[in-house]
Amino acid sequence: MKNTILFICTGNTCRSVMAEYFFNNKINLLNLKNNFQADSAGIFAEKGIHATKETVTCLKKRNIDISTHTSKPVNLTLIRNAFLVLTMTFSQLNYLNNKYPEQKNKIFLFGEYIGINTKNNEAGKEIEDPFGEDLCIYEKICNQIDIGIQELINILR
Repeated sequence: MKNTILFICTGNTCRSVMAEYFFNNKINLLNLKNNFQADSAGIFAEKGIHATKETVTCLKKRNIDISTHTSKPVNLTLIRNAFLVLTMTFSQLNYLNNKYPEQKNKIFLFGEYIGINTKNNEAGKEIEDPFGEDLCIYEKICNQIDIGIQELINILR
């Protein structure tokens, strides 16, 4: 049985998508796909929305095809089926902890869990939302998530 990591962001069209596809791609390359898999969802996601064109572009540059991705809202079943749930912001973390208090022991902030400082603010470990920004910002976020996913895999190994 595969251990599922669920990545959470707001709309499931940018950050959590990047994390899911980076993770699954790296796990596949490392021949660990029988042990782990990633999924993603959004706190305020509408079902069936494609990833933003900037997200598609960023991942395509890294030879990762996300053309089949469509968004989905987070729900209790997704949370229960994951052994680890990683959010991009403290507000998402707090939202999930309040909505699913019985699942609190497996819900963490991605940046805190992997121990890197990804944003220069008082929170320190949030991954900024690139939605509505230009490709340059998406590239910055994509690089942060890519580095973070490699660190996560190192932790899981």
